Amino acid sequence: MNINEISTNKYTLLLEETFDFESHKDFRSNLKDIMEKKPLYLGIDFSHVEYIDSSALGMLMLAKHEAEQKKCALELINLRDGHAKSVLSLVKFDQLFTIKD
Repeated sequence: MNINEISTNKYTLLLEETFDFESHKDFRSNLKDIMEKKPLYLGIDFSHVEYIDSSALGMLMLAKHEAEQKKCALELINLRDGHAKSVLSLVKFDQLFTIKD
């Protein structure tokens, strides 16, 4: 996972191919690092993601909660057609998050 500052107080978090339980520690650590900077925007970048599991859904809900507390706009960005996009649609995350393909 990589954190990119796209402009002042605006960040993206680039996920790896597999976003699952094994990603938990890295995701939480990166999210904490970003939130300590008091961001105005966080885009969680799915451009490389091929697979997600239920723990990834929990991590996204954690990110949503943290962003709301910090008054940070949160978007799921660069979703490609495939497994991840299908799962997020199936569980209606498109109603909870702003999703930009």
